[in-house]
Amino acid sequence: MNSKLSSIQQKHAYQQPRKRAAVVLLHNYSLQQFLWYYATCPAEYEWDALILPYDLTNSFASVLYNNASKVGIFNKISIYNTNRNTFSLFKKIKIFLPFLTSYITGRRVRQCEEIIADAMGPIRYDLSIVFSDYGVLSGAIISCVKNRNVLVFEDGIGDYAARTSRFAWKMFSVNEISGYFLAKMGYCNPAYKYVNRPTTQCLKYCSNPDWMKYRDYAAIYKLFDMEICDKQLYRELLNRAFLSDFDQSLLDCDIVLLGTVMTDFADNGNIYYQKIYDYLYEHHRNDRLLIKMHPRETYLPVWPELKHKIADNSVSADLLIPLLQDKKFISMFPSTALVTILANGCDCSVVHFTSLAKANANYENSFVKTCENIGWPADKIIQL
Repeated sequence: MNSKLSSIQQKHAYQQPRKRAAVVLLHNYSLQQFLWYYATCPAEYEWDALILPYDLTNSFASVLYNNASKVGIFNKISIYNTNRNTFSLFKKIKIFLPFLTSYITGRRVRQCEEIIADAMGPIRYDLSIVFSDYGVLSGAIISCVKNRNVLVFEDGIGDYAARTSRFAWKMFSVNEISGYFLAKMGYCNPAYKYVNRPTTQCLKYCSNPDWMKYRDYAAIYKLFDMEICDKQLYRELLNRAFLSDFDQSLLDCDIVLLGTVMTDFADNGNIYYQKIYDYLYEHHRNDRLLIKMHPRETYLPVWPELKHKIADNSVSADLLIPLLQDKKFISMFPSTALVTILANGCDCSVVHFTSLAKANANYENSFVKTCENIGWPADKIIQL
């Protein structure tokens, strides 16, 4: 425990023994949510953290590890190095078959406990926090909710989408089939759109509970509710984790551009960054621009004709937004950050690439559904 964090020590001067708890972290936004909970919940838990890979190189896992270490509240922090996104199709099928066998033989929960023990060790935690049921480990923790208390925090804008029990035949593929049956059997939800019954016994935390269309949780609570939070402790935790080395001069701007991973929708994402550049040059060439790229985006804007700075993409946009409330935001996609933008009353417009919408149905469907889910106004959409 860091001796400088006097308020943390005071809050957590708790009579031993404490209960054991663990949080599965994905990115800096997940750490930010956990720090709010830590500053809100009773001081009865001793916390461990497990970091899952967010990119193929594990570079963001290393950044997250450093940020979590600086806070000084975790008993143990480890990085789980298994990234199933890199597995071949054959290996994914080979992994799926044991799930099916265990389900048929009634060993689903036992198998999930084995998955948890493999990743987190033999400790039986009293409380676990995950951020979605998307991945195998997080799904396994949710599947074992009868053996521990489980909280599901906010993963992203997809949290606010509806879920279905019917198979999406239009998306027919091996990944879609396995995703459907994994959710149907109660293991996990890699397609992120199917009903997953074990969530009915979990508590859900999200920024805007009223927007939740999938409500199969034991209860849904508001995330970042400052009325029940120790605000001084929360600010101290945020400063320790994220802002101790933050370049404050980045806040001296007029426009904030929130990037996205354009290669999720197009082979050549640079085309659409050029469209953004043309728009900014025409409408905001004299403004000071701050560019906040998506954590997974590899494109680096080089725009000498614009007065711009680039924020470290490992810093959560959700952390920066409250510091930039009076600035104008332009987002390249209706992403998770829009939830925070709306909550802070910021002026923001979202870019819609019309040529990409015609060429890629997935982009158009994602754009339209996301805007509908959060009630995004049509007059705040920039058509490019």
